[in-house]
This record gives sequence, structure tokens and C-alpha cells, in this order.
Amino acid sequence: MKSLLNKIKGLIYSQDVISLLDSHHEILKTIAQSEEYKTTLIEMEKNLEFSYSKLKNLFTPLLNSYNYPESSNFEKDLYEYVLALSFPDKFSYDSNYLNLYKFFMLILRELYSQEKDLDAESNLSKYKVELLDEDEFSHYESSTEYSTFIQSYYNLYVYEAMRLGLEFKGFNTIDHVIMIHHLATFIGKQMTSKHVEIDLGKVSAASMGHDIGKFGCIGDEVSRVPYLHYYYTDKWFKDNAMPMIGHIATNHSVWDIELENLPIESLVLIYSDFRVKNDAKGKMNIFSLDESFDVILEKLDNVDEQKTIRYKRAYGKLKDFENYLLSLNIDILDESKPKISAKPKPYALLFDQEITDNLKFYSISKNITIMHLLRSEASLTHLLEYARTERNPLRLREYIDVFKEYSTHLSQKQKLLMMKFLFDMTVHHEEDIRIESATFLGKLISNFDEEYRKELPKNAVIDNPETNALELFSQYATKMIEPNIKTIPIHKKWLGLSFAYFMKTVSIYIPDGLRTDFENLCAKLLTTHAGEENQIKYLLLALISIELRNENTLNDALFLALHSIKSENEDIKALALLLLIGYRHKITKDSVLYSTIEESLQNNIGNLDNISFNYLSLELSKALGIKDLEYLYEQAMQSTKSRLSEIFLNNLKSATSFIQKIVHIDILKKNALENINYMGAYTAMHFCNILKVSEIEIVRTKAGHSLIEIFPHLNIEQRNDIAIELIRSLEMQDYKFAKFIPHYLGEILLYISPKEFDEILDDFEMNIKTSESNIVFLILKTLGRYISLYSRYYENYPQESRNYKSLFRIVGILMCALVHYEKKVRRAALEVISKDIFDCLTIDEALKASIFKKMAKKMLTLLPPKTDDIGQLSIGSSMNRIYRYICEYELENGAVEYENKKNIAFFPGTFDPFTLGHKSIAKTIRDMGLEVYLSVDEFSWSKRTQPHMIRREIARMAIADEFDIYLYPSSMPVNIANDKDVDHLVNNFPNRDVHMVTGKDVIYNASAYRGDYKIRELPHIVFEREDMQLPKDANEQEDFKQYLKKPYTYVQLDDAFTHISSTLIRSCIDQDKDISNMVDPLCEKYIYDKGLYKKEPLFKSDAKEINRRVEIYKHPPKTIIAKLAQSFADVDLDKLFAFIDDENTRCIALLNDHSSEVLGFSVFKWLPSTSIYSRFEDKTVCDFIRNVYVGRIVHLGGIFGNKETMTILFTETLTYSLGKDYTFMIYSNETMSSENKALEEIITLSGFTHIQSRKSIYYVNMSNPCTLNLDLENFIKEPFLNNDKIQSTIESTRTNLQTAIAKLYPANLIIPFDNKMFKEKLIAKICEENQVPHTPTVPRKLGEKICVPFGHILSKLIIPNTVSKSLHTEKIFNKDLSGFTVRAYPFYLSLDKQVKTIKSFSKEVILVDDILNKGYRINALDPILKRQNVKVSKVIVGILTGKGKELMEIQGRDVDSAYFIPKLNVWFNEGILYPFISGDGIEDANLIGSMIPSINLILPYTSPHYIKDTNAHDLYNFSMTCLENAYAILKSLEEVYEELFERRLTVSALNEVLVYPRVVDYGNNLEYSKNQTPSSYVLDDIERLKRLKKMILK
Repeated sequence: MKSLLNKIKGLIYSQDVISLLDSHHEILKTIAQSEEYKTTLIEMEKNLEFSYSKLKNLFTPLLNSYNYPESSNFEKDLYEYVLALSFPDKFSYDSNYLNLYKFFMLILRELYSQEKDLDAESNLSKYKVELLDEDEFSHYESSTEYSTFIQSYYNLYVYEAMRLGLEFKGFNTIDHVIMIHHLATFIGKQMTSKHVEIDLGKVSAASMGHDIGKFGCIGDEVSRVPYLHYYYTDKWFKDNAMPMIGHIATNHSVWDIELENLPIESLVLIYSDFRVKNDAKGKMNIFSLDESFDVILEKLDNVDEQKTIRYKRAYGKLKDFENYLLSLNIDILDESKPKISAKPKPYALLFDQEITDNLKFYSISKNITIMHLLRSEASLTHLLEYARTERNPLRLREYIDVFKEYSTHLSQKQKLLMMKFLFDMTVHHEEDIRIESATFLGKLISNFDEEYRKELPKNAVIDNPETNALELFSQYATKMIEPNIKTIPIHKKWLGLSFAYFMKTVSIYIPDGLRTDFENLCAKLLTTHAGEENQIKYLLLALISIELRNENTLNDALFLALHSIKSENEDIKALALLLLIGYRHKITKDSVLYSTIEESLQNNIGNLDNISFNYLSLELSKALGIKDLEYLYEQAMQSTKSRLSEIFLNNLKSATSFIQKIVHIDILKKNALENINYMGAYTAMHFCNILKVSEIEIVRTKAGHSLIEIFPHLNIEQRNDIAIELIRSLEMQDYKFAKFIPHYLGEILLYISPKEFDEILDDFEMNIKTSESNIVFLILKTLGRYISLYSRYYENYPQESRNYKSLFRIVGILMCALVHYEKKVRRAALEVISKDIFDCLTIDEALKASIFKKMAKKMLTLLPPKTDDIGQLSIGSSMNRIYRYICEYELENGAVEYENKKNIAFFPGTFDPFTLGHKSIAKTIRDMGLEVYLSVDEFSWSKRTQPHMIRREIARMAIADEFDIYLYPSSMPVNIANDKDVDHLVNNFPNRDVHMVTGKDVIYNASAYRGDYKIRELPHIVFEREDMQLPKDANEQEDFKQYLKKPYTYVQLDDAFTHISSTLIRSCIDQDKDISNMVDPLCEKYIYDKGLYKKEPLFKSDAKEINRRVEIYKHPPKTIIAKLAQSFADVDLDKLFAFIDDENTRCIALLNDHSSEVLGFSVFKWLPSTSIYSRFEDKTVCDFIRNVYVGRIVHLGGIFGNKETMTILFTETLTYSLGKDYTFMIYSNETMSSENKALEEIITLSGFTHIQSRKSIYYVNMSNPCTLNLDLENFIKEPFLNNDKIQSTIESTRTNLQTAIAKLYPANLIIPFDNKMFKEKLIAKICEENQVPHTPTVPRKLGEKICVPFGHILSKLIIPNTVSKSLHTEKIFNKDLSGFTVRAYPFYLSLDKQVKTIKSFSKEVILVDDILNKGYRINALDPILKRQNVKVSKVIVGILTGKGKELMEIQGRDVDSAYFIPKLNVWFNEGILYPFISGDGIEDANLIGSMIPSINLILPYTSPHYIKDTNAHDLYNFSMTCLENAYAILKSLEEVYEELFERRLTVSALNEVLVYPRVVDYGNNLEYSKNQTPSSYVLDDIERLKRLKKMILK
């Protein structure tokens, strides 16, 4: 580091300073050369006293050279200068000395820079300001503004100004600011590393500039700095073109946190600012949050109870935010806080305050995401475009709901964007969306004007916004009441109806200060738009819904109504009368209005045929006390009673106007209440029909409210009939109409007797689990409405309501919807919970608290961890309401106190699937007073289970509606035979007894109950069921007692569930039978929709007995050869003996392992390059070979056996030769009496090329071979695999594939591997390593090691006498296919968790894979295995290359293989080349049922870049062959499937025929038709590839 002396010397002699001081520079040079100058700077650095006062005397000569008037005032003038740079309207300086000021600021910059670097004890050094580098901030939205901030920070000497403030004025603002900047950016950078969306540019600039406004306060303002500096901070950022950052910086007060939904950058700043304070000695420190709370509370002005509550609320939010940071394991620079484990505690294991905290954390996390999505005009525009183009009304409603929830934080420009969107939605085809948009638009406009919330300085100027609330109201009201001339009629009608909702909302929310102007604008609307009939109608409709307080406006409205009574339009007349009735209390007898109304009514006496007019006239006459007219109209109404049937009929006609229907409903309601026994039920049913068919919300609302009024007066039977009618309407009606029923049905159900209501709940529960999503939505809304009004149930059925039984059952049903496999249902359920329970004002607070305590933990375990954008928005909006409730509850009552601690029941099982029997056991144990934890385990290794996440999801669905039953974390596998696992289990539940739940058969059969294992020391709960496999002598219930060391409880399974078994369930599924009496109905729907368990065996297959062995003979004698050859008639023994008469000859024989029968053999030998001519005696052949061969030559003389045997022996011969470093092979028939056409076909398909000569001689280059694993059988299920037709197709497609691959690399070796032989050799090596026989022993005796396949090979098999547990891996490509990673196979646990399970077996591991070349899979597993301390005995692979062998040496692992190939060009796996049959995974692809979107690395899906050094034509041919093969195989499968089951094999049924069904990934925006055949999609891809042919081959 340079010394201060050298730094300033460099500055003094810089060209900038020379130019700046001009002629005065000579004086500066003289100063710099003086001893005093040097001594002063050296002493300053030595004593760490970096201050202006130490320098000022040195530069007096320089000041004198400028004739500076008062050198003693220079420091004041210099300070004024630097402040004037930031606040030119507040401070001034003498421009004659500008260059002098600039020079001194440059000197001070160097001085203070040295101070930051050297003075380690000072805050200035300890919290040294380090702004972001360009590579740190360039990708943020704030990058432009942050660049501006950096320029302003340096050009305006912001740091130096604050430092001078400390020296000249004693302001320690600089300490405060830099410590906040340090804390805020320190936290922000950690959040970025945790993948939290935060703009570090905003955090850095806002934290560094948030208090700059303090330096703008002068004179009397200084005493009010804490209140006025916000204004000047805001002004500084705006003046310097940083409005976005300025908004964050300005709103940093603790009171700003009262605003809901602050962006994360604001939260970080407010939190950091809250914690940095002066201590008692006036030194700035970073306090803990709790300490800061006490410090600030003491300093607050005018503290009363209300202000204390406000402050506690603000502190509570900061405390929640701090806890959220700690939950992310973020260091908050607070040593008083205990370090939290990097691994968060699973939700299921949370208790008491942990539950509340984690609900808050979940909410805060979602809120951060939403605020990021709404962070700017651009981001909001992006979201609005998504919403605008959304064709699904349900999703559009979700968008609008989120926008409403988060609208308070929108800027004015964002609100203007939102208003345009909402206005567009007022002509949406769905009426509720139009209404919601109109009301939201009205609310946004009412709250548009931003009130400056901080204290303003005197004479402060606030920028006028571009527009204001009143202008916007006038603009949008005009657009609605007088639409554009191009607007179509139906849209004009919708806009007119929306106008009424818009006006009503504005009337409710308009600030009192704008009320008069608002009503004046209303009056203007009346005078401007009261000419055309429709406009008058909509104006009157709007006026009915608002309260006018301004007398002039009210008179205008009433006179408009009075004028409209005379209209010939019956609707306008009716609306006018309704308006007059509504304002009857404003009409006095001595007013002109009164007499005019009386006259108008009198004049209409002659027209008494209109029922609506008569009724309204009667009501108005009554309201105004006009007795004569009242009598006349009463008579008129009496005479029309006979026409009630006409009203009933007209109300259901679309031709009857909605205004007439409104009046008719009033007439019918009044009549029904007067004749309840006679007309009550009939009228109520009529109102139900209106609810079901009316298209106008006003009519439905009127009918619904009238129904509610009548309903309590009906008898029990009538109530049930009405309720059932509406419930059936939910299922039968068009959703367009049915969606309005729940609001009223939910209220009606409060009057239904408990018994009938329980039956209704049964029906609702079944529908929630089995019906279409639209019906589920309606039921959820109905239940939400019911809960929101539950206090009325107290009054109706006090005895029943107090035990909350039905209420908690409803909450359980809502929980069930939270795990529905359709995301939109889950979101709807959470919305109902948040809105209708926790954000509802009508629910008793004690009841609300009871619900929360009951459901909090359950809800937390059911919330989705990840979702799409609309999911994030919707769930975040719902969770925000729940968060608000928790905060308010804690403020009023303190921490939430949950139920007393319960003991624990641990219930492990495969649960494949989780049945009603399992659920019954869990409920029984729960009802015994225990909290039940279900563990979906992985230790039944012999079973062929569904993927873990699928089994877990089924169990999760099944228990969602049951409180106190949870899923045990999958990250904590518990092997009951592993004492460490059992200890860990017990330690997870401190101060609680853990009971083990198990079947009697497990106690009898599991080894854990035979040895001295800790599981035996736990208290047990034991159950029994029909399909248990018990020892023959285990007839007595008490037999198992001897195996337990602690008391046990015996649980008898309900008889209704004893018959249930996994085998029975699979059988029913295969036959498409109903299984709802065996599994939860929601699970049944999930199973069938996902196509699970179809043609799935319960257990893994036992590896087939190894009945073949390979023998290798070196220079075999003739006796051996003769014995081998005797089974083959076409052998020419003389030729054969002649060929083997060489010490370099080798023979490989394939024998039956039991009988030693010779199945086939091959003979080959080394051919020295010097012996080529002598061997073939053909110069042409000799010359050709010498031109093409490389390395050592092996000569294949012949292979004998059937085609399958020859293929196997050919592979064995090739791999043996490669292992001996042969790189070139020649085949000529030296051992048979005739040509071996079958062998020639085999070798030709493997790349051998015929040498043109009179003899059949073939050659191949073996130096860089390819391999082809013929593994298609691994992907096809029985009975299809062994079908003759499918086998024939597989054989023919293999020939095509081998031909295509051979063309890629002519004359280069392609080695085919027979799948059966591959497995046999691997199994033999595994058994050898595990020191067990390769045939199953009886009784079974397992080896000490565990076999762990982590590729496709052997993953579905049980190795003889060996524990076999697969690691399910998958290659996952990036979206652009630029790279891939190896992760867990979809629906399986993460690799880390899978390895944990392997570790729990407490056995040495034998790792098994198909191939080891580049080692992608083993490289992904290696660090996990080491981290988990899993001991690997050996790695055994099918194919091992030289590169793979080296990799194992590097990792220090022992490796063995079935086949060794020193060098490998490309390895092909047959199945993975074929779409729908197999493939590689794709990042973030949307799963199609249980089928996995995949990529096949062929054209036209991608360029097969892994195939190098070949031409485009052969690549095209290879890809086309793969597609044609896939088409042929799928077509055969479809035909056989149709023959067997007499129905088409569609995409949705693929899992019935394929083990790992896949679909080609076409992107997330395209969907498959599940009713199409898979072959039809492949045919489309063939056509697609043909279209690309010219481009590919050009």
C-alpha cells in the first residue's frame, strides 16, 4: 500500500491538479517540498489522525495566493461548497474559488481513503465502503441507476461530505450510513447466494444514500432532521435521475414497514437501519434487534398506547424478517443469535412456536417472489400481458385477486397500467370478471392520489402527478357511460352494467377530502349523459347504489328520477321509482319535489296494468305518507294478485328485463312471507331457479338475498329440498351460472339440521376427491361461505355448534383439497382458507384461533414447495392473508399456544399404495391420543415399488383430512435394524414417548426382532390383517410378546378393511375396477389418472439362473477342439485342425453350466504382419490389408452355433481380442465346409467390410470401436415382451439399427452386447464379490454386502442371496441441451436421500452400472457416497473402458467388469434412441401424468453432436432409422394391445406396456392428446425430419 505522503504527492503532481491550479501550482509545489509538510503527513499516518485540521495550516500559503478573504472561514466555506453540490438550492459558494475547493476535495478524498485502509479500529475502516463492481450489478434491473449513483457518489463527494460533517459538525451520520451499508449488502449478498430474488444495486445505493437528506436540512430544520430528511433524500435521488432507488432510500422509516408487501430491498434497508444506533456513549454500534427496539422506544415522541401498539406491530414484522433470514442460515452479524443448522428442520417435526414461525417464513418467501414480479412497470406489464391473454377464466380470476392483494404497493404509473387492463376486462365474457374488474378499477382510482406520509419542510414543493383520482374517475366513467362508437352492442351493455359497480366502489372508497368534487363530477355526468335512454338507465342504476351527500348533486339526481317517471320505457320508470324510494328520507312534505312526485303518481293512476309500477308506486306512496295514493295503489296490487303466476313465468324468460325481474322478486318475496305455508317453499324454489339461470348479477343477488330471508321460515323438509336442489345444481349446471350459487348455498346450509348436514358433507367430501375441478371449486366456495358465517350456527343449533365437530370436518375437507393433484384446486383451497377464515371479519376470533391451532401444522406440511408464476402469485396472496392474521393474533394475545404435547406413534411401511386399511390403523392410534407419523420407507428391497415420491403423494392425499397424522420426513430413513436410525428417530421427539407401529408378521419375520436391537426397547402398537405371512405355529395372539422388551398395545383392524391387499388392488386396477373401497377416492383418481400399477408385479423378478458359462482355451489341443466340434455338422475338421495348429490360437466356448453341453465356440489367432501373404496367398488381399490395417491383427477363423450363440461368441471374441490390444480383425472361413452366411451377416452388421477377392474375406478396424447395448427388453412389460409378433419386430428393427450405425463408421467395429449374457456375467461377478452362490439358497442366506445398481441394468432384479437396492439416476439435459447433470430419476428421492437409505442398511456396497467410460453417473455419486461415509467394496460394470478404469484409480475404487474395451468411440443404448420407449430427461419439463418428457438424441429433436467424424447423410439415415424402428415397435405394441384388450393403446395407456413410459419434450407450451396413439406422433416426427432433409444434407 502506498504511504499517504506518496499518494498526495502523486495527486499534487498530476496533470489534473496542475491544470486546476494553473499559476498557483508553483506555490503548491513549494508547500509539498517543505519539511513541515512531510513531517505532518508522516505523523498523521503514524498516529492514525486523518483530519482536515491537521492539514489546513500547511496550505495557508495557497489560500493567500488566491487572496482568500477569511482563511479562518475556509473550512466552513469548503463544507458549504461540498453540500451545495448535492443541494444547490440550499447552499451556495463563491465560484471565484471553485478550483481551490475542488483541489481540497481531491486532497481530502486521498486522505480519507488512507484512513479507510489503515485505521482498523475505527468504524470507517472496519465497515469500509465497498460499492459493487460492474460484474456484480450489471445484470440487475437497477444497473443504469446504480451506475448513475456511483458517478454521483464520486462527483458530488458524498462520502467526503459526510466525513467532513463528522469533523466539522460532530455528525456521526457517516458511521451510521456505512454500517448500514455494510450490514445491508452483507445480508443481501448472502440472500443472493440462497437464490432469493434481490437487487443488490438497490440495496447498496439505497443504504448508502438513505440519510443524505440530513445534510440538506438548514436553520430551523436542523431540530427536525429525523422527520424532514426523508424529503431531501427523495429530492436528491430524483434530482440525480435515480427515482427507483430513491423510492427505496426514502421510505426507510420503521413506520414504512406498516405498509404491506414491501419489496425485499426495502425490508433489508429498514431492518439494517433499525439495528444501527448510537450507544449510551454516543458511539455508533450494530445492536441486536431486541436492543434496538428498547433504544428506539425510549426516544419516540409523544408515546401513547396506540403509538406503542403501532411500534410493536412494526417491530414484529422486523422480527419475523430477521427470523426468516436466520432460517436461511444467513449471518446477520448478531452474536447473540444461535447458529442455525444449514439444514432446515422438516415441517412434520416442528412443534409450538416453530410451526408459527415457519408459516411466516413460507409467507415471507412467497411475498418476496411476488414483489419481485411486481417490482417495476416493465415487470408488471409482463404479468398483465399474461393475464390479458389468459383464456382460462379461473386463472384470470387468480391474477386479478393477486393484483388486488398487492395493489397498495403499486406506483402511480403501475396503477395506470393496471387501470387500462381492468377497463379491458370490463367487457370480458364472464360476468364476475367484469364486476370484479369494475370494482377494483373504482378502488384503484379512489386511492390513486398519493399522500405524502412524511413531514414536509416549509415551502417544500411536491411534484404534481401527471393525473389525479378525479380526472381518472371522469375519464373512465365517460368511457363506460358513453363508449366508443366502434363498441359493439353487447359490450355497451356490459360497460353500462359495470358502470354501476364502478360508481359504487368509488363512492365507498373516495377520500373525504375529494368527496365534494367527486359528487360534482357525478352531477356533471347527469347533465352531460342524460339524453339517450340507455345512458339514463345506467345512470339511474348507478345512482341507486351510491350515497349522495352533496345537496345539489342529490337534487339533480332526484329531479332526473322524477323526470324519468314520465318515460315510456318501463325499466327507466322502475329505476326512477327505486331511486326515489331509496332517498325517501330526503324528501320533505314542504318541498317542491314532494308535490311533483305526488302529481306524477296521481297522473299515472290511469295506467294500473303494470304490476312493477304499481308495486313501486305503492312503496313510494307509503314511504312519503301519501295516504290517498297508497290506498289506490294497494287496491291495484290486490287486483293483480291473480297474476302472480305470470310473474313466476316471466322471471325465467330471457326477454324480461333484469330491472323488472328485480321488482318481481320483491313482490314475490313479500307475498311469500305473508303466505309462508302456502307460497314459501314454491317461491324459494323459484328463487333457486333464478340463481341457476339468470345472467345478470343484480338479479341473482336479489333472488339470493330474498331466498335467504325466506329460508328460515320454511320447515325442515322444505329446507332440505331447497338445499339439495342447489347442491345438485353445482353438479348439473353450466359453471358459468353455477359459480354464483355457493355464496347463497353456504349461508342456507347454516339452517340445515346436523344430521342432514353430515350427509351433505359426505357428498361434498366425495365430490372434492372425485369430481371435475369446476365442481370442486364450487364446493370449496360453498364451504368457505359456510365457515365465514359459522357464528349463526351457534344460534340455530347451539348444542351441536359448540363442539366444532362439523366445523373441523369442513376444515379437514379443505385440507384434502390442498393436496389435490390439480394445482388449480390446491390454490383454490388455500384461497378459501385464507379469505373465508383468516381474513374474514364475521368469524368469532376465538373460533378463528381454534381453527388455526388445529390446522396450522397440517397446512404447513401440505403447502406446495414450488409452483409456476400464477401459482406463486395466488399462493403468495393467500399466505399473505394468513400472515396478517398471525401477526394480529400475536400482537393481541402473544405467541400461539398449541395443544398439549402428545406421545408419538411411528408407523413405517412400503405403503404401495397407502390403503384405507392403513388409514384406519392410523386413525385408531390417533384416537388413542397419539400423534401418528407415517414413514414411507425404502427397506422392502425385494418389492417392485412405485417411485418413492408417488407412494408418498398417495399417502399424503389419504391423510390430508386427518389432523395429528403426518408423513415422517423422507430425508430421515429409519431402518429398524439400524440402532443409529432408531436413536435418531427417538431424538427427533424430545420429551415424548415414541411407540413403534407394526404388523404382527414383521415382529415374527424381521431380523431386527431377533438380535439385540434397540427397536425392541420401544413400546409397540401391534396390528394384524388377513394377508400377513405368519409362521405356521403363530396362532396365538401373544406369541410375539417374547420379541418385545417393552409393553405393547394390540389394535384390531376394522373388519371392513381386513381384505385389502396390494395384490388385490393391482388386480383390480389391471381390470379397471373400482378400488374406492380399498384406497381413498382421491388416491384412486390419482392412480387411474397417472396410470399407476398397471401390469405391475408386486415383487422384483428373481435373476434367472445362470445356465451358461464361457470357457477360454489357449492353444487348445485337437482333442478339445474335436469334442467341441462334434455337435456341429458343418465343421471341416481338417481345416479346423490346420487353423489351430499354431501356439497363438485361442478358442472361446459357450457351455451349458449344468450339463457342460457345448452351445457354440469360436477360434481365432494372432496374425503377424509378416505372415499376411502366407496366410491368404493372394497379393491383392495382402496389398489391401497392408494399406488399411493398424496395430496387431487377429484372424477370426470361425464361429459355430445358432444365431444367438454366434452373436454372443462374436462379442466375447471381440472383447477378448480388444483386451489383448488387438486393433484389427480379419475374418475368413477357414474351418467350415461351406460358407457361413449367418456369421457373415452378424459381422457385416458389426462393421466388417468385404475385401473384393475370390475368397470371402472381411476386415474391420478395432482401434476405436462403438458399442451397441441391445437392451430393448428392459423397457417392455409382459405379456408383450414375449409375444411372437413383438419379438419379430424387435429382431428386424435391430438389423436396421445395426446397419445404420455401421454406415456411420464404415469398416470400424460396432460391438453388439446381448442383454441376457450381459446380465449373467454381471450377476456372476456380483455373487462372487458377495461370496454367495449364484443360485438362490433355501432357506435364503444373504451375503454381507448390498448390491446397488445405479443405471438401468439389474435395477428391477433381485440378485441371488444378495440384498439388492437400486439408486435411481437420470441424465437431465439443460433446456438448450448445452449440457446435463446426473440427478435422481423423476418421482424418486434426491440422490443424497437415496444414498442415506443405502447407508441405513449398514452394509458394504457393490455398485453396479451398465458402462463406465467418462463416468458421469459415478462422478455424481462419488461425493455423496463419501459425504455419507458409505463404504464401497467394489464397482462392477457391464462395459469398462480404459478411461473408466483410470477414473476409478483416481477415486481409489476397486473396479471389475463383464467386458473391457481399452478405447471407445461412441456407445449406443438401443432403447434410449427410441421416442416414447426411453430417452434422457429435460430440465423443468412438465410431467405428463406419470410419463416423463424426454429428449432422444437424434434428428429432428436435436443434432446428435455426440456422433462425431461422420457425414450428414449417414446421420440423417441413422436418425430416420431410429424413428422408423420406434414407429414399428410402437405399432406392433398397439396391435397386440388391441388384440388382447379390444381397445386402442393411447398415450395415456403407455405405462401398461412400457416400464419407463416417456414422451418427447416439445416444450411446456404444447400438450399431448392422451387419446392419440404414440405411433401417430412418431409418424409426425418422421414427416418433420423429411421436411428438414434438404437443409440437413445441403
